[in-house]
Amino acid sequence: MLRKACIPPNIGSLPETFAAAGALLYDAKKNDGFLDSVRAAIARKSDLERMGAANLARAQEWSWERVAAQTRAVYEECL
Repeated sequence: MLRKACIPPNIGSLPETFAAAGALLYDAKKNDGFLDSVRAAIARKSDLERMGAANLARAQEWSWERVAAQTRAVYEECL
């Protein structure tokens, strides 16, 4: 599996999806927000491998079984 640091926009559920240890969130309303985060990633080049490992660990938490159980719990709560 790939271990990559991510640079997502700070909108919607993305801040909750990515652990702070694995992402450089940027302000999508700021003209240079993405560019600033790319520059930060370059400046933190030595951290990128660790950030990628954090993202992989987080992604591995989301098994189909876990997602199914959480979905079922939501439906049961609504009933």
